[in-house]
Amino acid sequence: MLARIEGWEGAFLALIQARARAPLHWGTHDCCLFAADVVLAVTGVDLGTPFRGRYKTPRGALGALRRFAGGGVAAAAEKIAERYAIREIPPLMARRGDVGLLPAVAAPGSGFDGALGVCVGATWAVAGTCGLDHVPLAAALRAWRIG
Repeated sequence: MLARIEGWEGAFLALIQARARAPLHWGTHDCCLFAADVVLAVTGVDLGTPFRGRYKTPRGALGALRRFAGGGVAAAAEKIAERYAIREIPPLMARRGDVGLLPAVAAPGSGFDGALGVCVGATWAVAGTCGLDHVPLAAALRAWRIG
């Protein structure tokens, strides 16, 4: 079970601001590692360890996801949630710092079954090509309470 650490709000806001205009970069700032970075800032626990330094391309990311969970983004999120006893919640109940599974934003046929976003209030923030993209909370397929 993850718990939010003291001062998480400041760390959360600083990370969101730092990544607001950061372009997507596979293996360091993509949807999965952005979500993991936020969870790290909020809880002090790095859920991205199985993926860091393991890929540099979309194809490499898909391979890392398959090796880890046998599937895509959704399977990896489920495995991590189970491993850390992270409770699933209705997406509309998300609060700042929670993680959501959003419909795939990659090109059709890319192999990605979804994207991870982080609740920043009324929207999910997700790593996009030119910075963080914002998606309405209602667009999420699933969500998990972080701390």
